[in-house]
Formats: sequence, C-alpha cells, structure tokens
Amino acid sequence: MAPWHVTTFQKFEAQIPNRLEASIAFGLFMESVKQWATREGDPPDGKYRKYQDALTDYEIGRYAQEARNFLNKATRLLQSEPNFCKKAWSDTNLLPAEDTADLGAWELSRLWLQHLLGQSS
Repeated sequence: MAPWHVTTFQKFEAQIPNRLEASIAFGLFMESVKQWATREGDPPDGKYRKYQDALTDYEIGRYAQEARNFLNKATRLLQSEPNFCKKAWSDTNLLPAEDTADLGAWELSRLWLQHLLGQSS
C-alpha cells in the first residue's frame, strides 16, 4: 500500500487536471494536515490515513479553488509589475546549486512562473 500522502496526492491529481493547481491545492491540504497533527500530538500513520480517507471531492474542489485564486492573484501581480520576472530571473541568488535539496522548490517555482506567463513546460 502506498504511503497516505501519495494516495492523497493521487486524489488531487485525479480531480484537478492542471498539475500546478493540483500541487498547490495539495500543499494547502498538507498545511491543514500539519495543523491537525499538531493538535493531535504526533498521531500514528493510521490516524493520518483516516484523516486522508475523510477527504471528499467537495473539499478537494475547495482546495482547487483556493489554488486558482492564488494563481489568479499572482497573475494580476505579474501583469501589473512587468519587471518582476525579469528581476527574479536575473537575480543569481534565486538559482539553487544543481545538487541542493531546494531544486524541487525551484522546479515548482519555475512551473508556477511558466503558468503565469502562459508558457508550456
């Protein structure tokens, strides 16, 4: 059986066709899981799976809407500040070394910027 977070992400991917929106929505869900786990006091894996099993399509849709709202707001920001991307891309401090753990976050950021700029990956 796959770990609970993997099966949960698969639920998000199945319901949200845009992978970037699905990833953001899943991140929002994981933030709620973190808050729940803090209140529960480090629950065992079985409790995490029960929490994930209670996730409904309606709730996934709510997380998807929050992700779209975030992307729309970011799009408006970039449209109002055309030099934002140019500055971000030219700032070498934003580029991680090839062998760092930050590469995953950088890849997500790159996909987000491509989405905002209307480019395909």
